[in-house]
Amino acid sequence: MKNNYAQLKNEADIEQVVHYLGLPVFRKGAAFFIHCPIPGHNDEHPSNCYFKQGWSNVFCMACNQSINAIDLIMFVSGVSFGEAADILWELEGRPDWYHVKDWKKSKAMFNITREEAELLGIHFPNRVLFPLYLSDEKPHDKNKVIDRRELDGYLVCKVEHFTYLTFTTENQFRAIVRNKAYETLEKYKNDAIRCEGELKDIFFDMMERCINIIQKCK
Repeated sequence: MKNNYAQLKNEADIEQVVHYLGLPVFRKGAAFFIHCPIPGHNDEHPSNCYFKQGWSNVFCMACNQSINAIDLIMFVSGVSFGEAADILWELEGRPDWYHVKDWKKSKAMFNITREEAELLGIHFPNRVLFPLYLSDEKPHDKNKVIDRRELDGYLVCKVEHFTYLTFTTENQFRAIVRNKAYETLEKYKNDAIRCEGELKDIFFDMMERCINIIQKCK
């Protein structure tokens, strides 16, 4: 049975996908801007590629292209189309009408939201400039970026996108999040002891959020 990938893409919450990928977001009014993920567009200033709440894709005004959720996952994570679709299926709550292999259905993908990451002080990685070579002349290849700084010439770089999976496994990241949640919970416990009134209630709310994250890590 064939999957309805169009439905999967149309029902996507692109904001959730962006947060899952750990992409920095810059808000301006009702729009949220990110670096354009399209290969060949070395977007150093996130002022062209944007999305709004409720959208299922992002749009780059410079490239004049709409990027759906599956393509966004592929561009940033470097996975195949099928793997990107399965990730999106997980993010959408694993709808029954989408068909994946049985072993994937039993394996829930671990993920934390941007708000949870901010609470724990975890910063998602995103992209890095990978040096390629030095050049006496400014290169005109759109697939490369330059970084002049203090060098007597041009340092030609390639933009590499990455996520936490570049550096660690999902289980290791789960353990990191769990440990940070316990650490943050203990901090808020100590803060709550010294406070009264509304401020104490705020710390209790933070403690509850930490407990929820710990439960998610099990």
